[in-house]
Amino acid sequence: MLELGAGTGRTVLPVARAGIEIDALDIAEEMRLYLTEKLQREPEHVRKKVRILAGDMTSFSLPDHYRLIQIPFRSFLHNTGPEAQLACLRQCHAHLEPGGLLAFDVFLPSEDYMSAFEGDYEGLFRTDAPYPLPDGGFLLLSEWNDYDRQAQTVRAVHRYELLARSGGIDQSLYQILDLAFLYPHDLQRLLTAAGFTDITLLSDFTDQPVGPETRDVAVMARRP
Repeated sequence: MLELGAGTGRTVLPVARAGIEIDALDIAEEMRLYLTEKLQREPEHVRKKVRILAGDMTSFSLPDHYRLIQIPFRSFLHNTGPEAQLACLRQCHAHLEPGGLLAFDVFLPSEDYMSAFEGDYEGLFRTDAPYPLPDGGFLLLSEWNDYDRQAQTVRAVHRYELLARSGGIDQSLYQILDLAFLYPHDLQRLLTAAGFTDITLLSDFTDQPVGPETRDVAVMARRP
């Protein structure tokens, strides 16, 4: 199997530990190096199952064909325009065996969620409940999103703060992501244009269809 946007190996390593061969492709050298370091700490039988590859998910060219290609953790949405999205799906189609499966996930923003960052709320961070840490401190997660409804893109700023027991901030980290957001009809259109059939969209990693309350869409499609 092949994973695109493999990153630090959050899903690559469990797949390899289960005895499945997996090619892990990522464009970022620092991610590939981090995965390499993690892989070196694994037993030899796990290391042999993983091949780390450099490449862009919109233009990669590999000699192999796969029964399964996966793009987990919403990584497909790093393709922020329709041209890049279609290019990625066409590359996946070209690298699948006949009958092979493509699987990925995307988030589905609701109008209520987007409006929580617009108007009077523009520029404000939304904070989740503090996550308790073993040392008695807390991890505080906050986010601020800027949605472009016409382009169907979002700039997401995530803030992570380590709070000491005294209440002071020991450390803070910001992560900025530029992502697309896609609706079910966009996914159907793109996958059909790329040549896929048997397209299935499921809600929040269950076997239920996408509905008004859906936040994450699991997408599966086959190459004929």
